Amino acid sequence: MRIVHVVDYSMPQMGYQEFLLPKYNAAAGHEVIILTSDRYFPVPNYEDTWKEFLGPRIIGCKSEIIHGVQIERLKTTFEIKGRPWIKSLKNRLKRINPDLIYVHGTGSITAYRIALMSSLNNCKFIYDNHMIFDIMQKGTAQKIYYFFQRNIFSKIIEKRAAVIFGVTEETCDYLVKIEGFNKKNVQHLPLGVDDNHFNNTDRKKIPSLNQYVEILQTGKLNNDKKPQWLAKACLDLLIEGYKIKLKFLGAGDKLIVEQIRQSFNKANFESCLEFSKLTNYKYLPQEFKKSDIAIYPDGTSLSALEAASCGCEVIMADLPASLSREKKGVGITYKRGDITDLKEKIKFLIGKLNDSTNYVNNAPNVISSEYSYKKISEDMFFEKDKK
Repeated sequence: MRIVHVVDYSMPQMGYQEFLLPKYNAAAGHEVIILTSDRYFPVPNYEDTWKEFLGPRIIGCKSEIIHGVQIERLKTTFEIKGRPWIKSLKNRLKRINPDLIYVHGTGSITAYRIALMSSLNNCKFIYDNHMIFDIMQKGTAQKIYYFFQRNIFSKIIEKRAAVIFGVTEETCDYLVKIEGFNKKNVQHLPLGVDDNHFNNTDRKKIPSLNQYVEILQTGKLNNDKKPQWLAKACLDLLIEGYKIKLKFLGAGDKLIVEQIRQSFNKANFESCLEFSKLTNYKYLPQEFKKSDIAIYPDGTSLSALEAASCGCEVIMADLPASLSREKKGVGITYKRGDITDLKEKIKFLIGKLNDSTNYVNNAPNVISSEYSYKKISEDMFFEKDKK
């Protein structure tokens, strides 16, 4: 089968679903092409976060093959709030003549353009969405946007799509309640893990009572992810006498980072704090394997699944996606923003780690059975059977 994934911004180095799903489609023997813009996503503070890792945001038009996937970067005419107009998209799709077009996102200019391309009537269409209620923007402009999305644009997409996937159960609710898709056309296809890459092979031994417990937070270090909450919890535990070393692997808000440094220095625990720059996706497994507990104090993060797949204990904020993962046996949650509760959950896991006779972490097995991209890639082709 010839499959085209259309992605506004493709960043294979980051290990996101927009590349891992095509990668596993290709591994299954399909011909896979990603059509995307000539730039990376305009994340806030790009210069201070992703630039050092990814390089300049606008990288230009080019074609390359990565893990059997052909990535074609087309010229961007303009972009509005993370929504690019990708030039020559229609002509390129006509020349490729795909059997299946998988469009990542339902609220982009690209999503609407492809739904209106009458010359593509002979192929199948799939759309997906990653939105959750917690990060929905509010205001007059957003109300106007959602009005048109619900009453016009979603209807256009729904006429074209064989299925609209939500990457969490909450996303599926969002697609129905906010964007106005018919519930029968919406299905759950979860985010997952490249468990060939993230696994618990050669993981370090469980710590003894005389060793420091290594705690890790990865990714963006900004107010959306609240590293300051984790720093506060760990500093309190250090003052109580717990042997902890806290590492932040990422980049973000310089003010937040400096405030964390100052708080540890003031308490004379600077040796228990480490900041390290964003690392390449291929080196992340070894970071998780060196750590005992990975903590994501706010937001939902794919990294929580990756850490769990490497055998790391995980604590997440009690958002719906994380609660669902917890029920399946991946990590535990704490009451979001409650530093006291976060400390109690860290203490609980430290106790488990030190009780080596009863220590069992089944999360890697859950990941393999529920969240492996090999399984998810297969599931995307059987959406009709799920209805």
